[in-house]
Amino acid sequence: MKKSMAKFLVWVLTIALLFSAMPSSAIQVFADSVKILVEPTLVYERVYDFSDGLAMVVKNGKGGYIDKTGKEVIPPIYDYAPAWASGDAIVVANTVNNSRKWGAVDRTGKVLIDTKYDEIGYFNNGVAAFATGDYESRKYGLIDLSGKEVVLAKYDYITSIGNGLFLVNTGGWEDGKYGIIDKAGKLVVAQKYDSIEYIMNEEVFVVREGDWETGKVGLIDKNGKVLISPKYNLILGFEGGFAFVRMIIDNAEYFGCIDSKGNEIAPPVYADMSYFYGGVSAVCERSGDNYKWGLIDQTGKVLVAPKYELVIPTEGDVCIVITGQEEAERYGLIDKTGKEVVAPKYHALHKMSENIFAYFVPNESGDRNSGKWGLIDKSGKEIVAAKYDYIETGSEDLFIIGEGSGDSMKFGLVDKNGKLHVAPRYGEIGYFYNGVARVRQGDWSSSKYGFIDTTGREIVALKYDYANDFYDGYAIVSNGDKYGLVDSKGKEVLAPKYNDISQLSDGVFAVQVGDWDSAKWGIVDGNGSEIVAPKYDYISRPYDFIETDGIFIIRTGSWSDGKYGILEITSTAPVLEPSTALPTSSNVMVNGQKVAFEAYNIGGSNYFKLRDIAKVLSGSEKQFEVGWDAEKNAISLTSGKAYTTVGGELTVSANPVSKEAIPTTSKIYLNGKEIKLTAYNIGGSNYFKLRDIGRAFNFGVTWDGTLNTIKIDTTQTYTE
Repeated sequence: MKKSMAKFLVWVLTIALLFSAMPSSAIQVFADSVKILVEPTLVYERVYDFSDGLAMVVKNGKGGYIDKTGKEVIPPIYDYAPAWASGDAIVVANTVNNSRKWGAVDRTGKVLIDTKYDEIGYFNNGVAAFATGDYESRKYGLIDLSGKEVVLAKYDYITSIGNGLFLVNTGGWEDGKYGIIDKAGKLVVAQKYDSIEYIMNEEVFVVREGDWETGKVGLIDKNGKVLISPKYNLILGFEGGFAFVRMIIDNAEYFGCIDSKGNEIAPPVYADMSYFYGGVSAVCERSGDNYKWGLIDQTGKVLVAPKYELVIPTEGDVCIVITGQEEAERYGLIDKTGKEVVAPKYHALHKMSENIFAYFVPNESGDRNSGKWGLIDKSGKEIVAAKYDYIETGSEDLFIIGEGSGDSMKFGLVDKNGKLHVAPRYGEIGYFYNGVARVRQGDWSSSKYGFIDTTGREIVALKYDYANDFYDGYAIVSNGDKYGLVDSKGKEVLAPKYNDISQLSDGVFAVQVGDWDSAKWGIVDGNGSEIVAPKYDYISRPYDFIETDGIFIIRTGSWSDGKYGILEITSTAPVLEPSTALPTSSNVMVNGQKVAFEAYNIGGSNYFKLRDIAKVLSGSEKQFEVGWDAEKNAISLTSGKAYTTVGGELTVSANPVSKEAIPTTSKIYLNGKEIKLTAYNIGGSNYFKLRDIGRAFNFGVTWDGTLNTIKIDTTQTYTE
């Protein structure tokens, strides 16, 4: 990708979310028709991203909303309208007597609350905070969708914290007292605390009594029940249901750990500690200037008494330990009972995958900066002798090896059994994605790029000046300053001819012609055919791309005075066929905690049981409910609602085996609107592509190839 893309990255909505690229051959998507819904040369100075099916538009300096057909649902008559039109009510404002006044409309444009308030917040369970008065004397209350002032303006501050709860303050930010009320105005937590922090993932509150320097903090639940009376100096952020606590004793810091139910897992007696990883936490004891590390489990039980210079937890069965200092520093492995699996004898150990570690042997002079690397397994068995100058993870089962130094180093591949797949001969080998890795030969001034598979076979000849890694079955390649596409079979589907290409997913790409002063953007499909000729100054996909499948925001003219519209593309894609589902061997971490799933891999993508994901996310800000309508053969998904257990969730077979995967014929509805997600029925349960679920409910899904770990994080937003 050209460096210029860092300045202007065009994201285009995927045309076919229903279909994913296979590792051996790309799923190709071809356009049936292109329809301009709102001609960009007409009326709008700006079209913002879609949210819940509506996009804010600006016309003659006024804001309103259009739907995905281009119809003006809410006319552009407001001085202010939010870019994100989510929820049952949209807060808008107009200028009245030189002062901005706020009100609210519903999603059809019907006025719910006249523009007469000095502030209105976002609605939370049908209620929002409102304010009247100038800044010095402003008071806050609660108002509902009918315009009724449910709570009169009497507080110095109110802010929504979700789930129908509001944080209230009387007396000011610094000297006032905080409490929590529900949407009816009833006090859930009395106004007696000097600060309250809502921990959304755990539905608990950290409360403080006293000032920031000398005050104490504790924990209460969403009903105001005291879980931990204020006694700590600090409660740090929760991760995976656990949080550090800190206490100052005789001017020294001591750390412990609590859970979200208020249990003190480990008292604050440690000089330092790590987050729980793989069910254990490394803890440090201090004696004068002497620090030693050990290991505790999630109940606080001491597994390994502090005696090492350092303990590094892993998500697997063993942890790395270090003994000695400086020249005497040595690395080994212990299991989680404290038994030494590998005595500390190596000069360095690095985790390559769950069961494989790279070890370092210095040269004969003992110089720790030069030596050789090899591989051992978690039992200490040597897999590869220490003979390479470099070792790095290439995939779960393959490792990149290097011989030489600097720019002259050559790279090859060995597998987890020590078998040589590729002798060191390439100037670069990238990480494997769906069984394919980028390789380079030659020096930087004359290098050529291609691709190999896991056997070392060159599936794309080394003939390009540059190549990106494969993503969803395609890689962007370039010769000179022109860019094209190859698929994972090595076929050049688009010869390098564009000034830039941005790969999205499922065979859809934005393409640029001309330099930046005269650049125009269009769209090509997975066959390299131009769906939209390069004629626009801007193309983007809406943020709400699950519910606006096929809709693009387009612009002609500059950022400051251009005109915006929206474009719709309809497409066809191949029908899914029954396939073989292979048990997924990867680890899965949910918000930092390892969770066992019975998941399957189909065509290089991971599929999870829908109800399993709903179960583990229940209680988080990305929770969702799953329903079934047998009469309509429909699956219903409701975001923001706690999941109802039906039984059988998170059941894992003792020895999972390959199974037949039948494409799901059921319709799928998200919040009442039909969406398209890739789904298979495996063994009587519906399995969905994990990334599709992440997109739909906007939680983070990432892959850590080094640790062979899929990570789900509800505190992060979804990214491709």
